[in-house]
Amino acid sequence: MAAGPQFAATPNVGVVQLPATAMGGTLISPTGTTTLFTAGASGSRVDVIRFNQISSSTAVGFIYVFIARGGTFYLWDVVGYGIATLSATVQSQPVEIPYNDLLLKSGDTLAVVNSVTTNGQWSIVAEGGDF
Repeated sequence: MAAGPQFAATPNVGVVQLPATAMGGTLISPTGTTTLFTAGASGSRVDVIRFNQISSSTAVGFIYVFIARGGTFYLWDVVGYGIATLSATVQSQPVEIPYNDLLLKSGDTLAVVNSVTTNGQWSIVAEGGDF
């Protein structure tokens, strides 16, 4: 046990462009996930995840966020989105979700996947730090 409080010492930022393909499998055993964030050698914390829609969507859907540990997926969060037609005059509004309790142990990853196949794609950024 540490003699004093532990703070994240090294910034860790995960970024991914989530393709417009639907999740296969189930919420217990998803397929088609994309790794967003990988914990450092001594574990990590994730402070915020930002979701930016970068192309139009033609369906309502969800982005599932999983903690992946040793080949097993644990559903952490679900982010819903609506139909949006983006253009030079219509921008999407990013969704930023702060977390103050998302701690990952060494070897853990965050994985994301879209619930439906649409032509909407997402740029997702996870900001945190390694212990």
